[in-house]
Amino acid sequence: MTTPPTADAAGSPHRLGRLTAAFHQLRTEGGTPLRQALAIGLGLYIGASPFIGFHLGLSALLGRLFGLNRLLVYAAANISNPLVAPLLYAFEIQVGSWLRTGGFYSPSMIDEIRLRGIAIDILLGSVAVGVVLAVLGTIVTYTVVRTRGVDPIVRRLVEAASAPYLTQGIATWEFVRSKMRLDPVYLGVLQDGVLPQTGRLYDLGCGQGVMLSLLAAARDQFQRHDWPHEWPAPPVGLELHGIELRPRIAKRAREILGDAATIEERDLAIGTLPPCDAVLIFDVLHLMPRDAQERLLTTVRQALRPSGVLVLREADARGGWRFRMVRLGNRLVAILQGRRGRQFNFRTGAEWQRRLEDLGLQVRLSSTPNRTPFANVTLYARASDVQTQ
Repeated sequence: MTTPPTADAAGSPHRLGRLTAAFHQLRTEGGTPLRQALAIGLGLYIGASPFIGFHLGLSALLGRLFGLNRLLVYAAANISNPLVAPLLYAFEIQVGSWLRTGGFYSPSMIDEIRLRGIAIDILLGSVAVGVVLAVLGTIVTYTVVRTRGVDPIVRRLVEAASAPYLTQGIATWEFVRSKMRLDPVYLGVLQDGVLPQTGRLYDLGCGQGVMLSLLAAARDQFQRHDWPHEWPAPPVGLELHGIELRPRIAKRAREILGDAATIEERDLAIGTLPPCDAVLIFDVLHLMPRDAQERLLTTVRQALRPSGVLVLREADARGGWRFRMVRLGNRLVAILQGRRGRQFNFRTGAEWQRRLEDLGLQVRLSSTPNRTPFANVTLYARASDVQTQ
């Protein structure tokens, strides 16, 4: 079983087009905490300079010269925006005057101010203020990014897993990349080590195959010995399968994943599931009628081999305002899809857990904290060592 395209392959101009490849490079260059901090520092220094109108060019030129993220450099250079620039340059003039003459300008001196003196003062002041802003910006950014940023190994994993989606456009790539980084269920499954090493896995309602791509990339990265030392080993021998109802989305998943996973197009509410060792159901059941939910869960239970695991992520109907955010998000998606009257069938987290336990599964909650504004719950439901009839 081969892997999806690597970041280098997916990012080649031949496959993606020059504009997409260029944007991808801009979004991912200079990704280490130190280089991100230096990019902010350089941008602040450029923004403090009085060369208004040249900040974009300076950001692109110097960012490329020093191997920094040019988008970050230019973003920081915008400290000299119309709201801040007047105050910033007035302050720089005063600093320059102090450095040149030992004194500051006062209102009574306005008539005596000469253009040459002002020009020298703002140049001196911009250098001094720019250096201070650059140093402080670099230190603060590095501290924040290093303490709160993503582990470089995890970042490489996300980049490798999201790279195949560049073939579908920058918007799709950005969405998938953000989904893997910000939605705790994806990396959480790997961190918790709940999936078996070998056997067959089915992702039901797999969509574009985001989790399947992450699992394939995790296997490859682990085999290259590039894996977080505190994480358990990812599944390296699982056959990856996905089932998706929507023909267009299923076709897209096949194009993206290649032969890294097998994508089947059919309705989850009917038919059976072959014997398997792991099943993933992320945000699918609430889209189905209650009787279809029951049929699917029973089908999964019958398909799971002894010690097989079901990973179920659903909204918790007792999640307060965070659950209302889930309802709002689903309603907006339904409207955009032209299905304004679509019905949703949510349950509480406790109800989902009881239903899985009634099926003879041993259930525990994911240990990954949910820091999103949505009331989601992830359950790991494992079959007993002896299959019940």
